[in-house]
Amino acid sequence: MKNVLYNSPNKLVVGSGVPVRVNLSIGAESAQYLSREEKKLTSILNQADGPDLIMDLSVVKTST
Repeated sequence: MKNVLYNSPNKLVVGSGVPVRVNLSIGAESAQYLSREEKKLTSILNQADGPDLIMDLSVVKTST
């Protein structure tokens, strides 16, 4: 694949050898799924190359 440079203010570059940011969104819609999401997150964080950013989109009210 050939590198492509678009003439934009963001200087978007596409092609091999270009750094990539990986974003991960996780979330539970109810309390019964919290442990499942926690297991997924633990598994992902144990990988050699994890995401650059993790967002928790859970909509569960928990006690503190």
